[in-house]
Amino acid sequence: MLRTYLRWRRANYPLMMGSDIRQICTPSTQRGLVTKRWEEGKGYVFAWTKKGRSAYAKDHAHIRNTEAGEATVKVALDAIIRAAGPYTRDHRLSLSTWWEWVSGSAPFFWNWPERYQSEIRDGQRHFLLGKFHYFNKGQRGPKDEKDGPLIREKVTGVRKKGYIEMGTVLSLIHYFYVPKGKDDIRMVYNLQWH
Repeated sequence: MLRTYLRWRRANYPLMMGSDIRQICTPSTQRGLVTKRWEEGKGYVFAWTKKGRSAYAKDHAHIRNTEAGEATVKVALDAIIRAAGPYTRDHRLSLSTWWEWVSGSAPFFWNWPERYQSEIRDGQRHFLLGKFHYFNKGQRGPKDEKDGPLIREKVTGVRKKGYIEMGTVLSLIHYFYVPKGKDDIRMVYNLQWH
């Protein structure tokens, strides 16, 4: 995912110094941006010089100066971090959670057709006939007492994945649930504005 994103980013938001890391690591070393040295067992090792790191940081700051550039970096970072999940920290987890999105998911907007990329990255616009109203009517309890722990588990999972953030609550979201097999439920979040 990182490789496909960087290829897309280079094509759509090129760095001002007109180079990516691969280009810097060849003839550009003469410009004093990168040092090159041979290490036994590793081959050539490249490292940023102070000037190179500063130029690269300025380029990334330049990308973030626009609303689209900032959104691109922020959403791509979120998607890549979620895709990597805990596997980057402890690869033993990958055997037991291979098919799960343990850290949640976010769309890889750069892999979509060009005409949809901005909408996928920024989210779909919602058209309203009027203003948003605050909603603060409390949620009813579960239909069956045994469903309470299942509801708590589902909502906790959504919070752990960062889909719900801490902060000031202006409106509540109601939910309902439907049976999923004999021992599970599926949550449905009702995002109506009243």
